[in-house]
Amino acid sequence: MDNGPASRPAKRAKKGSACLHCRHMKLKCDLATTASRSCTRCTRTGKNCSDGQVYRRTTNKQRLDTLENEFKRMQQRMEAANTLTPLPQYSHEASEINEWDDWTEETALQNMTSQTLESVTLQGHEILALIKEFYATLHPLFPILPSLPDFIKTYNANRLLLWTVIAVACKESAQYTHLYVTLVDPVRRLAGDLYNTQSRHFETIQALLLLCIWPFPFQQTAHDPSPMYCGLATQLSYQLGLHRPNQHMHWEYGATGSNYRVDLQRRKAWIGCFVVNHIISTRLGTPSAVQPGHAILLEIAKISTSELPAPLLHYAHIAYVGMKALEALGDDASSATGEAKYPIPLVTTFDQKLTTMRESLSSKWSSLAEAFFLETKLQILSFALDEDNYPDSMLAVDLSALTIYDRASTASQRVLELAAMETSETRYWPIFAKHSSMYATIMAFRLACIAQPGSSQQARLQQTILDGVTLVKSWSMFQKDNFGRFCSHMEYLSRKLGKNQKESLPTLWSMGSWQEKQSGFGSPFYKPAVKSRMAANITYDTIWASKHAILEEEQKSRVVYIQDPDQSLRAGLADVHHVSPMRSADVPGLPVDFLLDDNAFLFNESSDIMNIFEDWENLVGNS
Repeated sequence: MDNGPASRPAKRAKKGSACLHCRHMKLKCDLATTASRSCTRCTRTGKNCSDGQVYRRTTNKQRLDTLENEFKRMQQRMEAANTLTPLPQYSHEASEINEWDDWTEETALQNMTSQTLESVTLQGHEILALIKEFYATLHPLFPILPSLPDFIKTYNANRLLLWTVIAVACKESAQYTHLYVTLVDPVRRLAGDLYNTQSRHFETIQALLLLCIWPFPFQQTAHDPSPMYCGLATQLSYQLGLHRPNQHMHWEYGATGSNYRVDLQRRKAWIGCFVVNHIISTRLGTPSAVQPGHAILLEIAKISTSELPAPLLHYAHIAYVGMKALEALGDDASSATGEAKYPIPLVTTFDQKLTTMRESLSSKWSSLAEAFFLETKLQILSFALDEDNYPDSMLAVDLSALTIYDRASTASQRVLELAAMETSETRYWPIFAKHSSMYATIMAFRLACIAQPGSSQQARLQQTILDGVTLVKSWSMFQKDNFGRFCSHMEYLSRKLGKNQKESLPTLWSMGSWQEKQSGFGSPFYKPAVKSRMAANITYDTIWASKHAILEEEQKSRVVYIQDPDQSLRAGLADVHHVSPMRSADVPGLPVDFLLDDNAFLFNESSDIMNIFEDWENLVGNS
């Protein structure tokens, strides 16, 4: 009898086990009872059948324990840092004045020469004026650059950084605002020149981060180059060893010893990379590309002894807690979509951690940090509003969900209140602060949709939506830019919401974005169609639902026109004209061929994806 390996029967799976595919699909599996190495379902569908015993789900308790242990270790590091001999207190503001006692504006102007970028030429006094304007109004909001005297002394060392500072400053400059539109394409071409010898410079990283924080106008999110700039800045940072900020001698041949000012700039740039990566990833709904290593954790643990500027340190704290929360709630390896099942315990834990972090920081908490903090809070709370994460028995009775609904409602309104208190200053806000207002507006809309129709709570949320749209509209440079398109969508949806919900949102219901409950309205849940984009689920779910509804109305209008081109169009589409953002506000009356012209359709999704320069040309040319 041949007892060789070839004649041995296949090892059968342990009784009661299911293959990995069936386990994920939550379907009955016959792997344990079949003689083959594949279950019947995998054999039929052609799947690779693997034993599910190698896979183990992590329970919520285990994950909470792991997170608690991590936060305890962080607390111990913070306590240990506070028991050490305190470092000399660093004043960022003072350093900007006192580092160069011999610096004067007259001396700086003598050393400045005219600079040219394609068709734009600026004289030395114009360059100095714009640099000073940037440092006075924008630099304090995201202070990753050196002090003003330091920057002036080497102002033309990196062309991309110089022209990025000039272009960003031009946007809100009363004297030079006309240059902004002219500089957009040249600066973008400069940023995309990867073969330039300066493209590997440290200053290039700073410039790319600034282009992400104050991006040029664009139409659709797909046309925003910020993710590419951020990715390039991150890889250059790794290449230059910024994740080891005090060890630059290991990354730069010939460097000797440590230089305080150089080390500080490297640390600021790396923290900036971490924050910008988190900001962009949360907007797109993807995991962050930068994990908090030793350098970032050390700065977070220092708190009061950190030499970093307070705004940058605050952003790092918020980004750290937010990143950990979104990874646990929206990037779960055991879920196909990444969403954690039964997330309320995790949501509650991270909401408490976020509040504790806020209380532990100094009292110098800016309105920008507060807006960033509240958006992070809303992102965490958003995971608790998806009804698919709960069994049916919890939908109407879970008190934690009702509490979370109230917290989300309060936070949404608070974001817009902050912006209202600084209306004149919001034009200078970095993009993450503006996104916080947009996210709060969308969250208010989703909460209003599941509020009791006609209730005072729904009325407050509708006012929040109106305030958000008014604010975002003030940032729009062109009718079809990202801010303008957002406002058109939210105005369209809020007008729908102003009617009876059940009757006025049929298209959105058919998409699965909302689902009518047997118990009626008032449940603190909604049913999103977009599931795998972490905290950005509600953003894409809402905007895409609006696009779908608008396109559906346009298709209906074409059918009406074909059936009765003489009478039915204007009579039958009066309501469509009133609620749809298809019509330009500048066009008095809507001609028939406007509805039938795809090129004129404001949200035409059938057109090809444009490149960055075509997007800008189309944006300017149609405004």
